[in-house]
Amino acid sequence: MSALDPSLVVARMRALGGSWPEPVVLDSVESTNAVLAHLPGDSDGVCVVADEQTAGRGRMDRTWTSNAGAGVWMSVRVALAEVPSERWPLLTMAAALAAQRALVAACDVPARIKWPNDLVVGTRKLGGLLTEVVGPVAVVGIGINVDWPAGQLPTPEATSVLVEGGRTDRAELLAHVLVLLEGLLPVWREGGSDLVMGFREACVTLGREVTVHLPGGGTLTGIASDIDDRGHLIVQDRGTPVSVSAGDVIHATITPWDTRPSSSPPAK
Repeated sequence: MSALDPSLVVARMRALGGSWPEPVVLDSVESTNAVLAHLPGDSDGVCVVADEQTAGRGRMDRTWTSNAGAGVWMSVRVALAEVPSERWPLLTMAAALAAQRALVAACDVPARIKWPNDLVVGTRKLGGLLTEVVGPVAVVGIGINVDWPAGQLPTPEATSVLVEGGRTDRAELLAHVLVLLEGLLPVWREGGSDLVMGFREACVTLGREVTVHLPGGGTLTGIASDIDDRGHLIVQDRGTPVSVSAGDVIHATITPWDTRPSSSPPAK
């Protein structure tokens, strides 16, 4: 598992039509989100990527550790100026769609998205995302299991590009994620309807019976029928549509990794 070479990443980004700067590549950090949050500036596209994370952060204050050199653990800065706050949640949707498309294009892995922020192949979790607002910018964390052998994955519900038989070139994957996200940001800033449409097409949650664990406690069970233009999941509760803006979604056919006490697959 060779270290990421930032010059190779930026060369591939330019070949793909991207204009963002060369990523900052570090050996080991607690959290790439935390490192990026302390870097000066407010321009789009500054990226921190690490070979290893020792205290990565996920939703609901979960933490996880990563196997050194076995994945893409990255954070990207996005300016929030002039973007209405009600549109900010769609940024995670844009990043998830960029990562999903990158996995298909760069790794030849049939990745899908589990609402709101998990990357999956079938019933197995391949990665995840976490967006944090830090002053005038958002820090978008993305974690993807790449060259991680099956016997070393953190839970039985996790998977990796290696396990799925895909191409495990981390530099290629990172370049694709960054270029695809760069291309989706104007769509997000202009309103996001095309973005939501693309997310719907990539989302494995729609049409399934789901149980949603809501942030304030309690659960909601029903059929996930749609995702609205705000990015909310619409769940049919005995025929009544209920809009869900946040929550942990459990598919009827998927055992959730986050019910187990061990470390979880990546979400920064």
